[in-house]
Amino acid sequence: MSELAKDLGGVKRLVYIEMDEYRLHQPGNQYEWDGVASGTVSVIEVDSNLPDDFAYQHQVIVNFPDKKGMGPTEIPLNAVMTELAVRFVNRTTWLMYDHQEKYYPDY
Repeated sequence: MSELAKDLGGVKRLVYIEMDEYRLHQPGNQYEWDGVASGTVSVIEVDSNLPDDFAYQHQVIVNFPDKKGMGPTEIPLNAVMTELAVRFVNRTTWLMYDHQEKYYPDY
């Protein structure tokens, strides 16, 4: 990771997002949406004593749809894929900013 940071022009912090799971329905049940996107947000401090170790890690898990029993006739495939991506991006990017307000999303 420190080599990657050097190749990027001497950055001091490297944010690494690894997606562990992305699925649209439970295995074997293609008739009902049960989307999950999960991953880990990690930060590497390049200027620390351990530049290849993660200084910070946070697990992110989002789901869609919020109601059970929804299938392709109620919500199209593209809508499920888009909403999962939006929720995952919102959760991961929220970690990168200082906030005064609490973060309690509906999902």
